[in-house]
Amino acid sequence: MAEHLWALLRLKAKDDVALKEKYRQVYIETYIHDANGHAIELFEWNGKRVYFHAPTFDHAFSESSNYRRGDGVHDIPFSKNRARRIMWIKEALCASKGNIERRSQIRKNTRG
Repeated sequence: MAEHLWALLRLKAKDDVALKEKYRQVYIETYIHDANGHAIELFEWNGKRVYFHAPTFDHAFSESSNYRRGDGVHDIPFSKNRARRIMWIKEALCASKGNIERRSQIRKNTRG
């Protein structure tokens, strides 16, 4: 098995519903606001502020069973593999390890 760039977060709970709530709590306390209710300020490697919102948890940590040929609908409501990588968001934003490739695409519009 390949070694990961950053450590995985492996939480335990009595069932999948409780596990999802534990990961949701980590997401909120790491990316939205701390235990005292103060907003957490996160910046990417170029110094731009990044905002996270609580409702995005459900989409960010769910997945599609057939993402290559599917229609983009996430039919798996909670992905443990994605949730284990929850702390990677912060590491990737600040580019703490590895190389970050920034890519862009330019499309011509009707005016050229």
